[in-house]
Amino acid sequence: MDNTALTVFAGGVLVFCAATLVYLALLFFFPEWVGVTGQVARDAEKAHTKGSSSEETGFGKHLS
Repeated sequence: MDNTALTVFAGGVLVFCAATLVYLALLFFFPEWVGVTGQVARDAEKAHTKGSSSEETGFGKHLS
């Protein structure tokens, strides 16, 4: 490999590693942004189960 090809390959590896680190940070701090069910979604699911004693919060409590 010549120097240009090695530089492009190393740059690609660095971009991949940086993107992976950003994704992991989002996964940890904002799980719902990357498709992982977080606590907010679990609370909403719990509030919608039949016979649930949990109370609606926010905008939902004004709808009934």
